[in-house]
Amino acid sequence: SSSLQNTFAIDANTFKRLSRQMNLGGTPGAFFDSVYAGSPAAKAGLIPLTLDADQTRIQGDIVTEVNGKRIINFSEFQFAVRTYKPGDTISLTVIRDGKTIKVPVTLVGSSQVRQ
Repeated sequence: SSSLQNTFAIDANTFKRLSRQMNLGGTPGAFFDSVYAGSPAAKAGLIPLTLDADQTRIQGDIVTEVNGKRIINFSEFQFAVRTYKPGDTISLTVIRDGKTIKVPVTLVGSSQVRQ
């Protein structure tokens, strides 16, 4: 079973439209609407997407690469991460507050993530 829930993927045209409406920025990538406490994402400090009442982004990381492999949506993120095994540490390229940073994440099996 996957520890990734509440996720969705959108095509490039929909991304562009939503990006303008939600202030996501112009770079496609994967974002999270929640991060479970104790999960690899939480331990790495990834910030979930937070929207205000007008559905405009207040904060949230957008992942654009997994170990240097470009990703443009959450489906690609899931596929890229699943090529690694529990115990591996991967590097995520993340856009946070308009800046690009590298975030190391050590993977665990889905049974080790408490929801």
